[in-house]
Amino acid sequence: MLALHPNKPALWIMAAKWEMEDRLSSESARQLFLRALRFHPESPKLYQEYFRMELMHAEKQRKEKKEFEQAKIDLGEFSFSEDILNGELARIVYRNATEKIKGAEFALLLLSIAKRFDFTQDLQKEILENLQAMYDNDPLVWDFMARQELEMESLPPSEQPQSKQSKALEVARKEERCCAVFEEAITHLPTEEMWKCYVTFTLERCNRKTNNEELRKKRLERVQNVFSQAHESQLLPAPLYKQWIQLLLELDHEDQAREVAAAATNRFSQLVDMWEMRLQLLLKLKSNEVAACAQEAFKVVKAKDTLPLWTLWLEWS
Repeated sequence: MLALHPNKPALWIMAAKWEMEDRLSSESARQLFLRALRFHPESPKLYQEYFRMELMHAEKQRKEKKEFEQAKIDLGEFSFSEDILNGELARIVYRNATEKIKGAEFALLLLSIAKRFDFTQDLQKEILENLQAMYDNDPLVWDFMARQELEMESLPPSEQPQSKQSKALEVARKEERCCAVFEEAITHLPTEEMWKCYVTFTLERCNRKTNNEELRKKRLERVQNVFSQAHESQLLPAPLYKQWIQLLLELDHEDQAREVAAAATNRFSQLVDMWEMRLQLLLKLKSNEVAACAQEAFKVVKAKDTLPLWTLWLEWS
């Protein structure tokens, strides 16, 4: 099959996985990946799966070594390679891969794979340091760094909070640390994409269920503040205005929702989506401003884009 279709990376990956999982031959799997990369030297998926395979192989070797040691079996002259046990082959794959394939997204993908293995702390550190050095102006890197604070434990295991109240306080502290990183990010990189990451994070946390009223209020206050700051900076992406308005309506802040919708059409006056959103809001609120808003929209939106507006107008009239 590979001889007939060497131009299909997915087939190489399937073959390597079969060697690794069914025939239990990591060496054969490795050779297949190396051959595949000669045909496809810039295939992200091949490098991703090759990287994963080397980490799985290292993990398997570590488990075998532990079992032999626990059983006190004499291995004679056989010994486990420390380089393999420590994931050095995966490190080589990572370095070769990032020389061929540039961009923070790919490196973050490899980092997410490495994080699934508990012996890769040094490798994770190297990947993260390289990301910070090479892609300091990429919102994805800042987003990752901020969200990583959720995984960082500020207390040793023996002192972890036990009560619901103390657990909620610890979550609140973690979220504050995340936001501190985001605040640094929007200062360093004041772009729409960076603000989008920040707003999205606060929305996600706000939508998480909690029985702690104080934590819920903090999340609501934070997401509203971030929305406002992004808007005032003229860097809130157009699609997020709809989510902002939805949040305000859920909080029964109808007047503020109306103001936000007007601000959205003022800033993005030629985007039919913004006018459609505003008209839908006015219709929902049974406002007497519908006609005036529609007339204003027809003046500024290109005629070829106005079908959604005419549909709303006909429904209303």
